[in-house]
Amino acid sequence: MVSSYQAKLQTPTREHYPNTGEFMSQSYVPVTPETDIYKAMALLLKHQVTGAPVVDEAHNLVGIVSEKDCLKLAAQDAYQNDLPGGPVRNFMTKDVVAVTPDTGLNQVADIFIKTPYKKLPVVDHGKLVGVVRRRDVLFVLQEFHQKRMAFVGVEN
Repeated sequence: MVSSYQAKLQTPTREHYPNTGEFMSQSYVPVTPETDIYKAMALLLKHQVTGAPVVDEAHNLVGIVSEKDCLKLAAQDAYQNDLPGGPVRNFMTKDVVAVTPDTGLNQVADIFIKTPYKKLPVVDHGKLVGVVRRRDVLFVLQEFHQKRMAFVGVEN
């Protein structure tokens, strides 16, 4: 039975994984560089997300503000005598790893494997068009596994 299963997986009808644009989420919580860091932190907590893309007036991606970036407030409070806070631009990560809608699933998975990131912004000509999360990749992999198992007649 194993040889039959392997032969069926190698048939020419085997599907290819989709590009990021086909499974990315267009639901995200952006902030601007001028958003107060405490307001950004409140948005992260309210929406239960670990980070938010930072976009300018033209919706160009200019950074990411994460929970880790917000933790800089504790350090600022400990080492400075003034009230901590300020605009997101003073706390955000500016060197952002992003993908495009044409980036393949395998490439996105590789980035997630090699970095600590849980989600990546998806940009098209510099404009933010969505986000892709580790979980999105897992859903695609699960869906393809179920299709393959159905194709070879194996129930999940």
